[in-house]
Amino acid sequence: MEDMKMYKCNSCGEEFSPDDAEQETFIEYHGTSVVSDICPHCGSSNIEEMYECKVCGNLFTDSDLTDYVCDNCISENATLENAIKFGNDTKVHVQINSFYREIFDERMINSIIGIFVKKAKVGWDIDKAEKFCLEDKSEFAEWLRNREEDNGRKKILLDKIKR
Repeated sequence: MEDMKMYKCNSCGEEFSPDDAEQETFIEYHGTSVVSDICPHCGSSNIEEMYECKVCGNLFTDSDLTDYVCDNCISENATLENAIKFGNDTKVHVQINSFYREIFDERMINSIIGIFVKKAKVGWDIDKAEKFCLEDKSEFAEWLRNREEDNGRKKILLDKIKR
């Protein structure tokens, strides 16, 4: 989606472009006049600029976005597969049986646990995956945004290589 500025009126809920906005002049206490955009539908000055969700591309007000990702995209992406990928990028240190650590490296331990989780499929994994992703909604939103930006950069590079 191209960068097109849009507003949303917090009073009536209408969305409109700056070209459609009406203008009202206010006189401040020290005598200077200030021109402000107002809603063309209800005349309210309680309007907010809208921003693009970096995952789906739809427009939302700042209060409906977390790190430029909408709540719907955050919820839809809180999957077991993404929880595993997100967890891989946000590792924590755990204590483990020292003998197991002696015979298995970190990659193998992660692989063994991953196989168990994928095969278990008992229902708790999906609930825990969603809870894990939404536990720090801001960090997960940032991870999603970065993933989308990385995918965009990879696509641009692939397009250049194909030419």
